[in-house]
Amino acid sequence: MFIIPWRHKPPLLPSQIQALKEAEQERRKPHEKHHIFPQASREWFEGKKIDIDEYTIPLEVEKHRSIHRGERGGPWNAAWRKWIFDNGDATKEEIFRYAGQLIYEFELFGPIVPYWKLPPPLPPGY
Repeated sequence: MFIIPWRHKPPLLPSQIQALKEAEQERRKPHEKHHIFPQASREWFEGKKIDIDEYTIPLEVEKHRSIHRGERGGPWNAAWRKWIFDNGDATKEEIFRYAGQLIYEFELFGPIVPYWKLPPPLPPGY
């Protein structure tokens, strides 16, 4: 009998099993959808042909609220306001590059999904 090895799912390593368990626990915590591009600047982004509702990240509630805590949307919105003021003629590519920079700086993690969609499910059987 000839067995093609990639047709059979290899057993998961203990570290992979642990990572999947942690991901499942994280998914069960309450989350809120975070607009990567602030809603307060919706008109500016629309002028740049960016539909801000296409780009949200589900964040744990406390994380989401912490980046918006404070006046006028907190540090997340403040960072965008300053950048938009300094880079009003930015290209779409520059805008997306800055969004990635902010995601990194604020230590956000998660799938980017449209506002009206649910995040993708974990792989079946894990």
